[in-house]
Amino acid sequence: MSTEAAVWIDTAYDTEQASNGHSRYGAYVRDRIDWFADCWDGCDEGVLPARFAATAWRIATGPVMVPGYIRRHRRVLSTELACSYWDGSLLARVDLITPWPQPLRQDSGWVKQTDRGWWRDWPIEFGDAYCEPGDEDLAKAPYLLTTASLRFTVPSAELSDAPRASGGAGLPDPAALLTAAQQSVARAVRAVNRVVWPVIDQLEHS
Repeated sequence: MSTEAAVWIDTAYDTEQASNGHSRYGAYVRDRIDWFADCWDGCDEGVLPARFAATAWRIATGPVMVPGYIRRHRRVLSTELACSYWDGSLLARVDLITPWPQPLRQDSGWVKQTDRGWWRDWPIEFGDAYCEPGDEDLAKAPYLLTTASLRFTVPSAELSDAPRASGGAGLPDPAALLTAAQQSVARAVRAVNRVVWPVIDQLEHS
């Protein structure tokens, strides 16, 4: 597990658990080659890297791959990349688990509920992993779960180029497609970390 990253690629697990002996992510990409078809369907050349990155990321994360090719810091609830309808840029959304806001932490009077007991924060399991409260937990006490949603644009200069389409189906050959998808995900991981990690680092040390 990375200690200084919001997201990272678990290369070792991807190779060890590969059904094809090479890459688990590669098997998922090959099974979903048709997902990339829209990348070249009437797409402007300038928009192509963003569309390609969003598709490659979608395959690399849950619920498609569980566990994902891309792993997340314990504070990261979810990640999503999407192509902007406004200008074709790559939009990122990263939702983080956060402490209670300062106004709630400063005054504890509100914490006690007369009928259900104390409000509780995010549960932690396995030592340091945040988790959703289960039905049994909620039967015993109320939970106030706070999050922050980071929304930002990934500059086009930080994206990997998409492969050129070829063949009757209008798609690159599978080997080229997989290599490009891996490169695209790696570049997107770096771009997301550049923005998100400083926020997580502040939360962890505040």
